[in-house]
Amino acid sequence: MRELLLAIAVISVLGLRSSWAADDSCAQRGAFGQCIVATEKNRPTCTTVRFTGPVAGAAAYLSQFEKLTREMSKPGVEPAIEDYLARNPIGCSFTRDGEATSCKGIDFLQNQPGFIIAWSADRFTVMTPIDFESGRKDAPLIIERKDAQCRDQSPPGNDFSDNMGSFWKQFEKLGHAPYN
Repeated sequence: MRELLLAIAVISVLGLRSSWAADDSCAQRGAFGQCIVATEKNRPTCTTVRFTGPVAGAAAYLSQFEKLTREMSKPGVEPAIEDYLARNPIGCSFTRDGEATSCKGIDFLQNQPGFIIAWSADRFTVMTPIDFESGRKDAPLIIERKDAQCRDQSPPGNDFSDNMGSFWKQFEKLGHAPYN
């Protein structure tokens, strides 16, 4: 059951950017054509990262943020970025077990830990702690690859489900997320 819920979470996270579906470097595709995990060619060299930058529940939010950032030299755009972040806070659905899925929205985080579960040529999907009204929970979110710095030398596996399983096994074993 946990694997099914995790597969649904990655479909919702990765399935919203059509250019990922057209990415030729993708080795595994989900039911809707989204790239679950890319090939060895762009496989990360680590599993745990620290990042500073935008984090989003869907790639479309990052694309809009990048567009606004590119236009910052134009008058009135900086308030537009702040307004965009304020109007689109991170929000997720939660399973009965309290696991975050189907996240939407965007935020800008600094020195944030993450555990890589999937990747493309330019982005990572990471499990990272987010403060929700119900408390701090790990959520599957998308970050720009360029914003991440490796914290270990252990690359993730080539299978999303295995990476999620590894995250939860380490979480249970350690009593906290494996990136702490």
